[in-house]
Amino acid sequence: MTVGYLGNILLVSQFNRATDRIKFIDKLTAKYGPIFRMFLGPYQIVFVQGHKHVLDVIRKRGHDFVNRPDFIPGIKLGQNVVGGSGIVFANGDEWKGRRKFALQAMRDFGVGKTSL
Repeated sequence: MTVGYLGNILLVSQFNRATDRIKFIDKLTAKYGPIFRMFLGPYQIVFVQGHKHVLDVIRKRGHDFVNRPDFIPGIKLGQNVVGGSGIVFANGDEWKGRRKFALQAMRDFGVGKTSL
């Protein structure tokens, strides 16, 4: 449920209080599907769950995820969370390079192939 300018602030507050955030995201995925979005004020946050969907998003919609905001109020992003920016929190050229590496690594492990 979105509440005007506040967006999904109620859902975000539940997320912040959750003791097991992975299970919380799993519940949202069961309710809304493997790709869903939440709004935190004017910021849209897109959740993608499952390697098939992540790969599809990276391949077909990668350009939509290149220049994201560095900080979304109320949610810590980047190095403080994971000890490095990784593919999720990288941005711009850094993200493009990591995206290319991730796609190649997934291909090397057989993702997208019908037989091993």
